[in-house]
Amino acid sequence: MDVAVSNPRTPTQPATLQFLRSPAVPGVELVDVYNTSQAWQCFATAFELVVPFTWSADLAAGRQRFRVDSERAYCAKPGELFLTTGIHSAGDASVLCIPAETVSEFLAERGLNASDEHIREGLENTAVLRDLIRGLGRQLQEGEDSLSCQWTLLQVLELLMLRRHETPSAKALSRLRQEDALTAARVREWLDAKPSGRVDLYALAEETGRSRYQVLRAFKRRYGLPPHAYHLCVRVAESQRLLASGQSPAQVAIAAGFVDQSHFSKHFKRVVGVTPAQYARRPGTSKNGKMLPSFVPAWPHHRAMTYRSDT
Repeated sequence: MDVAVSNPRTPTQPATLQFLRSPAVPGVELVDVYNTSQAWQCFATAFELVVPFTWSADLAAGRQRFRVDSERAYCAKPGELFLTTGIHSAGDASVLCIPAETVSEFLAERGLNASDEHIREGLENTAVLRDLIRGLGRQLQEGEDSLSCQWTLLQVLELLMLRRHETPSAKALSRLRQEDALTAARVREWLDAKPSGRVDLYALAEETGRSRYQVLRAFKRRYGLPPHAYHLCVRVAESQRLLASGQSPAQVAIAAGFVDQSHFSKHFKRVVGVTPAQYARRPGTSKNGKMLPSFVPAWPHHRAMTYRSDT
């Protein structure tokens, strides 16, 4: 996104900008803008989704005039110039830049031609959308794997897509369901076989012969949670086994492929309910003399059913 600040006659205060990128989602950039009262001139180099949190303004793109605020978001198209024509309230906003190639792949996977007509310009700025944007920001900052980031991106793209395509016939729908079931089963086998490392979504797509987005959707439909959440359960179950064998939390964090021990501890506690150090202690012992419960390792098929993803 190319940005220029304009309208010097309006009193402004300097905004703070944060640019987030990750190899997990190539070409995708999230720009968080904090405390801005500035007027902006922006040239969209990708599909650029403007999501206000507390910022409210009037925008113009060509002959179109529209307002963005806590109720309304806007998606600019590649090559579009859009600018601020009025500020209603200073505040925070995010701009998610999605490459045209990513959108084209997403549409092609649904049998649609790459066309601006399939992507919304204006959409409701719901709590779901804002939570997805915040979630993606956290994932990019914390270096989450491609499964996590691309699942969140897929959900954003689903919100952006216009529902103009035809409903498939009963025969075609049955075939798709069979393909999805086979895809989901193959992906689960792959994830179960890799408890100590990261899994790339491109590898899953190549393994199944489906697109990345087909893989994500098929798995979620079959098992009720996205692949990254299931794989986290696999990794945590392996971590439980290693901790029970006497390895330290620091050793296990490395062996299970987490970014660092803090990252490992956060995810472990979310799934198991206690920290790795608490889990590793022998039952009935603690530093303050209180009795501790005995924890039984929960394997992926069980733990996956109880995992609650923030995304």
